[in-house]
Amino acid sequence: MNRGWRDAELLRVVRLNEAIKAVSEASRQVYTIALNAMFAARQSQVRVPGFTRVTEELRVFSQRLDRSVVEVGGSLGQMVRVGAELAKQARRGRHFERADTGCRRQGTSPALLAGVLAAQRARQGECARLLENLRHAVVEALGRALRLCGIGEQLAVLCKVEAQAGGVNAELDAVAVRLQQAIAEILIRLNGARALLKP
Repeated sequence: MNRGWRDAELLRVVRLNEAIKAVSEASRQVYTIALNAMFAARQSQVRVPGFTRVTEELRVFSQRLDRSVVEVGGSLGQMVRVGAELAKQARRGRHFERADTGCRRQGTSPALLAGVLAAQRARQGECARLLENLRHAVVEALGRALRLCGIGEQLAVLCKVEAQAGGVNAELDAVAVRLQQAIAEILIRLNGARALLKP
């Protein structure tokens, strides 16, 4: 395992983490917009129960999305820790291999060192497998978040329909548009995050 690969992987995880933070922030924004829209609808002179119900569902969507994003963030944190351990094991492995080469050149028996080398390679293999499992968990969690966003998109459209159907003021219609834009931003960020995981 060379240094360039580790640096590239670490950079990828950092970028992915930044994208996930942006998704989390946008998810909180959806929650806040939906909450404000719900209050505005309740204060409106026109009865808009459909609009209020859809904004409540958007708040639930936002909370579910945030939990999914927290799951991704946790897996990314584990990936960084396991990646650091893998890099440490690779460094140790190179030191032991140099010692093994030195012993062989001097004609001494590296039997003890052979056992240490085998154990070191086994630890590296375990770390590599764990890292791959974590990457798979992140891919799965991002898939769930993207499916949730499909629901969020539908709710945002319903919000706009309800705002227009209820003959509501322009303020609620503008809120519905802001919700659609926020969810579209989340989708863009999640798709960008998923693209970072492709080899």
